[in-house]
Parts: sequence; C-alpha cells; structure tokens
Amino acid sequence: MGLSVIIVLMLTGLNYTETMIWFAPVGLVALSYTLTVFPYHGGWVRLRDIPYLKVFLIVAAVTYVTCCLPFLYYGLGEVTVGMPAVLGVFSRALFLFGITLPFDIRDLDFDQKTNLKTIPGRVGVKNTKTLSLMLLALFLAIETISHFYYGTSQAVYIALLASGIIAGAFVVRAKPNGSEYYYSFGLEGTMIVQLLLVIVASQCY
Repeated sequence: MGLSVIIVLMLTGLNYTETMIWFAPVGLVALSYTLTVFPYHGGWVRLRDIPYLKVFLIVAAVTYVTCCLPFLYYGLGEVTVGMPAVLGVFSRALFLFGITLPFDIRDLDFDQKTNLKTIPGRVGVKNTKTLSLMLLALFLAIETISHFYYGTSQAVYIALLASGIIAGAFVVRAKPNGSEYYYSFGLEGTMIVQLLLVIVASQCY
C-alpha cells in the first residue's frame, strides 16, 4: 500500500494526473477488494466477501485494464469503436472468466470453511470445469466470427485458438487444493502464453 502511494505521488509530480483518473475505477475495486469498506447486511465487508462476486470483479478489472484502457489512452475519437472492438472486449472477458473460475476450485475448501459462497461451492467442481470450458469455447467462437467476418490475421487467429485450447487443458486438470505453481504459473500463465503467441503471430502477418 505504501509503495502504491509513493508511485501515485511520483506520477502526480510527472503530470500524469489525467491519465491516473482512468485507473480510478480499478483502484477503487482493488481497495474495496482487500479492505472492509463496503456496507453489506448491516456490517462492513470486503467486496471479495460478497457471495459469488469475487470472480466477476477479477474479470471486470482485468478486462478493463487490458481492453478498455487502451481505447481511453489513444482517445475514443482516434479509435474506431465498432463491432470488432466490442467482440474483442467480450472475447477477452470470456477467456479471463474461463481461466479464473478454476481458482475458486483451488480455494474451495478454504472458502467453505470461511462460509464464502462461490460458484464451485454451489454447483460442484465438475460443473464448474464444464462452465469454464464452455466459456473458453465461446471465446473460440467469437474469435472465429471476428476472423471470418472482419478479416483478422490468419496467424493471430490461429494463435488465439491455440491459447484457448491450452487454457482448456489446464482447466481440465484443476482440482481443490492444487499446487500453487500449477495455478499461478500454469493456469494464470496462459494469459502470458496468449500474449507471446499473438506477438509471434503478428510478426508473420
């Protein structure tokens, strides 16, 4: 927290105040996620303590940072915000949702001990995996639509398909109390894999 304050002060000194406003929504979510500042049922809780909300917060925050902030940075007047852009945001959210749900599978026992209601706790591990795979399948479907209807790069399209298949393979092997390395470097690392695949594919375009 202290480091964050220092960085904010530095950015303010460098006249990045206007840019920092774009990060305000994510900053508010981050604070509310870790600090008991949100009123709920007559008390004060963290946003992550509200039933079923944790995974949606993570997906919304990362989608905003990786898809929406670039539009704001370059200026909506200079970027064509049409159906391809909308599909891109939706596609990113689906991919993130698909790889984030299994983290609630990992934390299932802990969440049940703390009485935190999550999707795996409600529908079970098997059904949660099925839901994650369905979300990844929708991600692949949207990327297919974007490719064939809006002419995205063939190489980038194949790279995105590969990233979805790789993510699905990690989802299938997810289990409660799984290895931290498996989740943090494997499942979460699929975002980095996707980025690297797209970068390499872009050089082939």
